[in-house]
Amino acid sequence: MIKYQQLRGQMAALEEKYFQDFTFQNKSLLSKIAGVVYADGTSSEDDDFTLFHNLDKWLVVYAEGKYKFANVNYEGECRSKTQTIVVKPGLSKVEERNTILHEMIHAHEYLLGERLRQFFILFLYDKLLKKLGHAKLWRKIYLDGHIYAKVDQHPPLFLLKSLELDLATRQPLGTIFAYGRKEYFGKS
Repeated sequence: MIKYQQLRGQMAALEEKYFQDFTFQNKSLLSKIAGVVYADGTSSEDDDFTLFHNLDKWLVVYAEGKYKFANVNYEGECRSKTQTIVVKPGLSKVEERNTILHEMIHAHEYLLGERLRQFFILFLYDKLLKKLGHAKLWRKIYLDGHIYAKVDQHPPLFLLKSLELDLATRQPLGTIFAYGRKEYFGKS
C-alpha cells in the first residue's frame, strides 16, 4: 500500500510542477482563453473551466496482478476508461518519473475537450518556438511525422507537451516522448 501512496504522491507533485497549464493553475493562461469566440459562434465564456482538469481521481499503480500489461514491452500505459496510469515496476527513479510524465500527458489529453486541445497546441507551439527557435522546433515536429505513421496515440499536442517537459526536466528532446527518440530525434 505504501508504494502506491508514493506513486500517487509522485504523480501529484509532477502535476503541480509541470502541468499548471493543463490544470489551469496558471491564471494568466486562463485569461487568454476567456472571451475567445469560436468559428461556430459560441464563446469560451460558455465553456466550463470550473471543471479543472487535474488527475486527482486517477489511480497510478504498478503493472502487477490485475494491472499487468498485455504487452510486456510497455513501461507505462494510460487507461482512460478506468482513469488509471500503470507503470512497469523496477524502473530507475528517472525512468519511472519519465514514464509517469509520458502517461500523464495521455491522461490530460483525455480530460481536455477538443477546443482546449487545439488551444494548447497553439500555446505550446508558441512557447517552444520562443525557446527553441523556428528551425529546431520545426525539425523536431517534421521528424516526428514518421512516428505518427507508426503510432497514432501521440498526436501533435502530445509531442509539444513532451518537448516542453524535456526542456523543463533538462533532458534531451524526445526523452519524454520516448518512442523512437534515438532514431528520429537524434542529438538535441
